[in-house]
Amino acid sequence: MTTVNGKVGFWSLALLYGAFSVANLFSAIVVFFLGERLSLMGGAALYTLFIGANIYVIDWVLLPISFLMGIGAAVLWTAQGVRALALFALLFARESTITDAITHKRTI
Repeated sequence: MTTVNGKVGFWSLALLYGAFSVANLFSAIVVFFLGERLSLMGGAALYTLFIGANIYVIDWVLLPISFLMGIGAAVLWTAQGVRALALFALLFARESTITDAITHKRTI
């Protein structure tokens, strides 16, 4: 992108990762209120918009979508972690007892 469209690629990624860094501070709150599924769907939708904006690059379209993509990526990654942790906790609870959880030993 940078070689074809000047510095648009640079600014696109700068906005994306800058928004991602800041949004990670608040993404847990967003996931708490929206829930894991809606957060995952919203983040995936913003990924799709970003891909679409890169097919035919228009500066005034790509740059705001890059910023939104950074926010969406933070929310999506946080929701993915919450979902995976809940699944692992459920599987662990099914396979162990309270004493196993304390001693980290599995019964046969």
